[in-house]
Amino acid sequence: MVAPRMRHTCKPKAARSASVRPICAGPWIQSVRLHRSLLRCVHDFLIQTAQTAVANGRSKLEERLARWLLMANDRIDGPEVPLTHKFLAVMLGAHRPFVTLTVQALERKGLIRAGRQVITIIDRKRPDKTV
Repeated sequence: MVAPRMRHTCKPKAARSASVRPICAGPWIQSVRLHRSLLRCVHDFLIQTAQTAVANGRSKLEERLARWLLMANDRIDGPEVPLTHKFLAVMLGAHRPFVTLTVQALERKGLIRAGRQVITIIDRKRPDKTV
């Protein structure tokens, strides 16, 4: 059973995971190229996490929403991001009505198009300037 606060993060069995032990125990751990590649991935993830924390602390809701939509879109094929306003409110730490108003503001600027449970990014270059 999923905890009430966690029901927005992911569906059960939707996430993938791997144990670290088989990776650390394998003969490929002595591969310098693999080691450097893994360290590079960890480093990039930590940099992105730090930048997100700074942006969340200093940016307005419109900028945070645009940034979040672009980051979500980077991980999905195509311009459509299947998100509800309620989910975005949870992820951004804002009240849903404020998220709805902010989505409408981005729509008026012609950056996105919002439908039922989906947001389509129309102009990917311009939201970068919003962020």
